[in-house]
Amino acid sequence: MNQNNIQFDIHLNTISVLLERAKTTEDPAVYLFENDFRTPLFQLEALARIYSSTGPNRKKFDKMQEKFKLLEDTLGSIDYFDAYGKLFFSNEKIPGDVKSYFSRKEEKTVSKLNKILKSEGWLNGKQLERINNDLKKTGWKNKDEQHKRLRKFYRSEIEEIVDFAKEGKVAFTDVESGIHELRRKLRWLSIYAQVLQGCIKLVEIEQEKLALGNYLTGSVLNSPYNRLPPVEDKKLHPLLLSQYSFFALSWMIEQLGLLKDRGFGLLALAEAIMETKGIKNEKDAILQAKKYLGNKAPSIDDVLKEGNQITKQFFTDRILKNLLK
Repeated sequence: MNQNNIQFDIHLNTISVLLERAKTTEDPAVYLFENDFRTPLFQLEALARIYSSTGPNRKKFDKMQEKFKLLEDTLGSIDYFDAYGKLFFSNEKIPGDVKSYFSRKEEKTVSKLNKILKSEGWLNGKQLERINNDLKKTGWKNKDEQHKRLRKFYRSEIEEIVDFAKEGKVAFTDVESGIHELRRKLRWLSIYAQVLQGCIKLVEIEQEKLALGNYLTGSVLNSPYNRLPPVEDKKLHPLLLSQYSFFALSWMIEQLGLLKDRGFGLLALAEAIMETKGIKNEKDAILQAKKYLGNKAPSIDDVLKEGNQITKQFFTDRILKNLLK
């Protein structure tokens, strides 16, 4: 079997098993949410993103990416409402109708996912059958050509992030379009490395280990996401990434995630207040949310300040510039 097909098969097999189990339950969407259906979808979406750019048959993989993304985005919305609903559930200062906003939104999103699973042929196996047939018919490029395209793709992804963040010189003013979006873009670089099944190799450079020591925390060094599949064949010249820059990338994704969660918590509560209390102005809703949260209320200004500080340092340390060797 072609190596490119194997990259997909690993994750397609995972979602196939989960879908088979889900269709025997009363609520397939809930089962899939509770059993981490989102992770293999991320991985499949990453592969589709790569091949929709590098080819062959870009349009086919672009459509495939849209299918995976629709499921992943919907699961992400369920996770959002579920997480913040649980976070605020025990807070007696928050009115019941504000708290129930999250459960209502979660139920609606669960219903939406169930409809997608049925209408798009995920539960009856037809969608997976179409995807597998498309992969079998794909005329993959030879390894040397695919390697050249992969390197160009990875480089372009890095350049897009550098341009988006203006090398850390322009401060973000919004949690979602700034901190969250930067984290999302950075995370793809990590996921690509994980899903390419031996096409990427991490190389140790002692000088970089010393320079990037502050990023090499226990959580980063022990993260399963930083252990890549072994190189399939050294003769195929795998894409080389700096190990310690890759670890620093992992640290940045982790820290931006923590900041994003802090900021989103306050904004999610403010959103619920606007929907349930008839408050039209977001600033007024945020002030009310802070009253409900009391001393636990995060400061959006502080979240943005911290996010901008670590972003500036991240680019000052030239992590992305030194990542691809």
